[in-house]
Amino acid sequence: MRYLMFRLFVPVVLMFAAVRGRAEMTQAWIIESSDFQATIVSTNPTEKDSLVKEGWKIDGAGMIRTDWATGAGALHRLSRKTDKGVERTLETDARQLPVLEKAGYTDEGVVGFVADSDGPERIPVIQFSKGTQRLWVISKESQAKIQQEGWSRQGIHFWLWPVTAK
Repeated sequence: MRYLMFRLFVPVVLMFAAVRGRAEMTQAWIIESSDFQATIVSTNPTEKDSLVKEGWKIDGAGMIRTDWATGAGALHRLSRKTDKGVERTLETDARQLPVLEKAGYTDEGVVGFVADSDGPERIPVIQFSKGTQRLWVISKESQAKIQQEGWSRQGIHFWLWPVTAK
């Protein structure tokens, strides 16, 4: 009887481990406002479509993990209301979250898990700053445009994996 239970149990455990071990990925879009004053990362097609209808532009796309793995870090999306509207930021360093919340940001949660180092075909997401504001872009065109408008390049903040067919 023990042997039979073992024979039934082991394949179930291995099947569960195989499913759990697979990288679950979802598409993410870097979307910028028409005036280049805000960017957002979204994995929600409805949110993306709504922003595009409002005049926002998709700057680039890639894949992010839906679960943690070695070499991936949580990407938090935060926002705060200001006199000029809503200011958005992204953060991958969990130690910075309390600092940002103290500065008035609300953590909207984890968008997904992004690559914390370069790798085959990974898409770099570049961070720019102007005062306390931050922007994240992918395309060379957007990088050139915002640099002309006085934004300073801070470097690669994280990487997305290449888009894969579903």
